[in-house]
Amino acid sequence: MKVNLLLAVIGCAVVGVLAQNKTSATTIAFSVRKAATITNQFLLQASPFNVQFREVLTNDGAGWIPTTGEFIAPKSGVYFFTFSVMSAKTKEATVALMKNSDYQVTAFVNPGHNMATNSAVLSLKAGDSVHLVVQEGEIYENPLYESYTTLSGYQISSK
Repeated sequence: MKVNLLLAVIGCAVVGVLAQNKTSATTIAFSVRKAATITNQFLLQASPFNVQFREVLTNDGAGWIPTTGEFIAPKSGVYFFTFSVMSAKTKEATVALMKNSDYQVTAFVNPGHNMATNSAVLSLKAGDSVHLVVQEGEIYENPLYESYTTLSGYQISSK
């Protein structure tokens, strides 16, 4: 009887510790879409410029900052990022994923409403910034419901 009671107490303690660890772990993930555009069709800014987004799909962990168009790492760790862009009808585009002010990976897309994507796994320190920059050319964004420009990321592991 004492052994069963002891096992029950230990079991409750283990369940409590596991539940506590699960609730203290915060998911860090974001996904944004629809590049903010001047004409609702394509970007007419001189490059290079930071891509701003109109819609936030997910912002778990509050790392995405809509007002600046950048992800600020809430915690140090390893993160996965992926992005997609569409070129304007008559111009190509070169778009880079930036870590702070350093180029990480670049996507080039030919004119004619073509798509390009790229992704990277990055080691970030808390406070590091990740954002998209149009290095040259123009990107297209549908004026209605479809979204062609996207940026997503999530933490793989913490340090």
